[in-house]
Amino acid sequence: MDILKYNINVKDYIDIYQKALKNIYFVKQYPNFKRKISILVYYIFSFLLKYKELNSKKIYFHYSNKEAEIEGFDDFAIVYYGKRNRISEYFSHPSFYLYMTRIERIKLFYYAKKTHHNCNREIPFAYWLEFLSFDYFLFRNKVSILMTNDHYSKVGTSLSLLCEYRKISYYIKQHGFMLREPPLPQKLYCNRVYSFDDTEAHFFKKNLVTNSDCEYINRYVDFIEFKTIECDEKIIAVIENKSPDMKPILKSVTQAINEANEKYRMYIILHPMSKKKDYEEFIDNNVFFTRERIGNAEIVVSSISTLFYNYLRSGYKGKIMVVETAGIMEAFGDKYLNLEYYDDLNKFGKSLKEILEK
Repeated sequence: MDILKYNINVKDYIDIYQKALKNIYFVKQYPNFKRKISILVYYIFSFLLKYKELNSKKIYFHYSNKEAEIEGFDDFAIVYYGKRNRISEYFSHPSFYLYMTRIERIKLFYYAKKTHHNCNREIPFAYWLEFLSFDYFLFRNKVSILMTNDHYSKVGTSLSLLCEYRKISYYIKQHGFMLREPPLPQKLYCNRVYSFDDTEAHFFKKNLVTNSDCEYINRYVDFIEFKTIECDEKIIAVIENKSPDMKPILKSVTQAINEANEKYRMYIILHPMSKKKDYEEFIDNNVFFTRERIGNAEIVVSSISTLFYNYLRSGYKGKIMVVETAGIMEAFGDKYLNLEYYDDLNKFGKSLKEILEK
């Protein structure tokens, strides 16, 4: 593919990206220095990596190796976004950049630089370069269907808007719970949604998808392996995520454990994007961090999280206490006897203390 054949209407693309910015700011993915440098460094690093050839026009654009490989979309080629966890994964699980030749990547860098002067200050060069990289990937590989497990972040929003512009079928495979309130400021074009269940499909329709002809298919794949933790004390597992309520929840659990009659140990199950150092104030002899899915916890504590949904669907019998219940009670009602809802942190803390005292 000769990149000279790639010649966009810059004004159209600026208009598209202005729409994308509405969701980028909504999910607080502000174009800060760290994000901009990260995009540029990885793009330049990609110049060192060899070109890969795609074997399908149907693409599953994904973040996680393990999930993508067992979800059953065998007729889709799996393409990964950006940075990998290990050096070896840059070769075994290549990012979308590598489906352009090195020369194309270099030329695209200069093309983005040449067209960026038309953008206003709201669009940093790094974000513009990444946006055009998404688009050139779709263009040069003649993609017919693009599926992603990203609902509405910077990546998902950009891909949806570009697919709409290029008239490419766009699918979403649900990854986490769908946004309850409010609706997205920029709703997205989508041809098909693979949702967990009817309730989640309802929230996709209400808050994310703009076109009425989108197809909704319920499809839940349980890819979680639960591990038994060897421990003399009873375990309280707290599912960590990026919720602003996370640290107050952890404080409530710590306080309840300290006042309990029996010995309990708290395990914080870290989100894949989180690090132990994010919670330094909770590190002591009775708090442990893990990325394992603990199967023998006495109690599981969570806010809205895909992992707590995995616990429910797997048939886990222990008590599950969910804080931050917007839409959760509506989704599950009294279907699960071991599931308790708390719309208030104080009520949750008080209830947990009573449970541990008994």
